[in-house]
Amino acid sequence: MVSDSSSSFYDSDEGLQTNALIQSKTCKYMVYKLLGQGSFGRVVECVKLDTFERVAVKAAKREYNEFAWKEAAAVKELSVLDRDRCNLVKYYEVFEYKHRTFISMEMLDISLHDFVTKRSRGPLALCDIRVILKQMFVALTALKSRGMMHADIKPDNIMLVNQSQQPYKVKLIDFGFATSPAKIPPGTIIQALSYRAPEVMLGIPVTEAADMWTLGCVAAFLYLGHHLFFSRCEYQMMQTFVHMLGQPNKRMLQEGRYNDLAKHHPHLLKWMLCVDPVKRITPTSGYSIYVICSLYGFGFIYVFLENELVHLQAATAYAEGSLKLPLICC
Repeated sequence: MVSDSSSSFYDSDEGLQTNALIQSKTCKYMVYKLLGQGSFGRVVECVKLDTFERVAVKAAKREYNEFAWKEAAAVKELSVLDRDRCNLVKYYEVFEYKHRTFISMEMLDISLHDFVTKRSRGPLALCDIRVILKQMFVALTALKSRGMMHADIKPDNIMLVNQSQQPYKVKLIDFGFATSPAKIPPGTIIQALSYRAPEVMLGIPVTEAADMWTLGCVAAFLYLGHHLFFSRCEYQMMQTFVHMLGQPNKRMLQEGRYNDLAKHHPHLLKWMLCVDPVKRITPTSGYSIYVICSLYGFGFIYVFLENELVHLQAATAYAEGSLKLPLICC
């Protein structure tokens, strides 16, 4: 979603404006202000008129109602999870009003994307990034326990709950693309381009490991203050992968199967950004590293995480200058 701080707006195409009433079977909502908008619709801050509770309501464009119901199906699958403990946004209800689909959910603070780009102090400190990653490892482990992947992790879809009262407490939002990996046909385009995993671009079967790739990219964004991979097309993205992380092997490129790709590298970010999805670290393993560090100290993980991020920052500059080089295939 693209944020918009405007407190007054008018949605001429969809008839949604400030102070408008939205009615479900259980309650009425009054629109207060626009929170964000994207290709599929808008998110508005509303007040529930029966309890005066502030909630966020996603209003799908009429032509994208089916995507809202797809998200509702994913939410139903995840309803058995404790949303607070698993760091997932709480959904309240899904309903139709005037031929448009609405999703009511808990009101959160600000997305990591907006938080990083708007703050005057620049990117986040490593200690704060660690806190966020630990919570996302828990969230992805919870999704995997239900046989699902998020498929659209990016800084916009991780939100701070209440930064003033609960610093760096985050939740994962937007489950419009969440599904079982087995239901994603090879070659299906998922994930934002700058956060797209190599296996997605190569058209080979995906697993929950694709979410770990994107989370690694988010970690780099929080440290650098900009996208680790920023390209206009998948071809440039693959060039950048090759220059920064090494070339996928011949079998992976030609046969589209899971095979050995890279040698073991003792760095957390390298584990998360491993080109081979089979070798990519799992959320459970990532959380285990956090637990070990809690017991024995975070000093050593700071050192190798910072060294790796600095290395990737330098490699990004190199890759940006090398985008005109042809992609070398085995």
